Amino acid sequence: MGQTNTDLLSTLAANHLFLAQFEPFRATLRTLRAQNPDIARSILQTIVSKGGRFESVLWSGSCASPALLTFMCTLELVQLNDATLHLWSFDKESLKLRAEFLLYVELIRVRVLENSRRNAELDDDEGDYDQGVKNEGLEKCLRVLERLSGLGLSRIKGNLIVEDDGGEADGGGEGLGEEEIMCLRSAILDSADVFDVLCSNIKQQVGWMGNEEVGEETSMAIMVRSGGRGRELEDKVMKMIQKCVQIVHLDDMKERLEKGDVDGAVLRLRFFHLSYGVEEHEYRYVHEDCLVLN
Repeated sequence: MGQTNTDLLSTLAANHLFLAQFEPFRATLRTLRAQNPDIARSILQTIVSKGGRFESVLWSGSCASPALLTFMCTLELVQLNDATLHLWSFDKESLKLRAEFLLYVELIRVRVLENSRRNAELDDDEGDYDQGVKNEGLEKCLRVLERLSGLGLSRIKGNLIVEDDGGEADGGGEGLGEEEIMCLRSAILDSADVFDVLCSNIKQQVGWMGNEEVGEETSMAIMVRSGGRGRELEDKVMKMIQKCVQIVHLDDMKERLEKGDVDGAVLRLRFFHLSYGVEEHEYRYVHEDCLVLN
């Protein structure tokens, strides 16, 4: 009877999942956890490690994207004992940071689309050429955000699983350079608050990288799943995001100061961080200009 009830609860949880009914899904999963915590943990681990990306999910207003599903499932997962057992070499806090990264990127993507729709409604009289240029810029921006989402997905996948192909897994940031990330300039300025917490998240993730405890038995699996080259590439792209965000804010401040908009320039100061890859003297020059013009 117990096994039958477990099967029923598992099926019910799956139904709620594919209907994107997160609250009923969570309630069912908590009931299942009381009866069989291992199965409940396995379900949550599967969802999180896949970044919430399943075919045929009917996304809803309360659970609108794979990133949001991943984050909410991560919050449930980290409440369990041995949340990262058999799947990840890092701890609960690091797992939560990686889920947050995916959520921040998704939030930026949503804002970009909302701003694009709003601007399109205001610019109905624009010529085809101008509209085409804007559409091209939007497409580039969305492609880069999709690549960043792929980077986040690569980092949240279980890294204790040996791949069958025997090759070294590439990091999710393959081919992403400063030029591509700078395509996000408008998005960075429009969503400066989200990019600020995204960069803070990156700083914490980079800090956590050195804290992973890897035993001899799992070291080979980790090398296959997230080998040195893939991890090094991911680190580089993550730090590049921080640097590009700082460069965008610095350039925006310089432009505002040239136009005499000191108040607007000063508002950008709160997004400056000395540890994000830009030389300190770059900040100092802008600060001095603000003081002189003020």
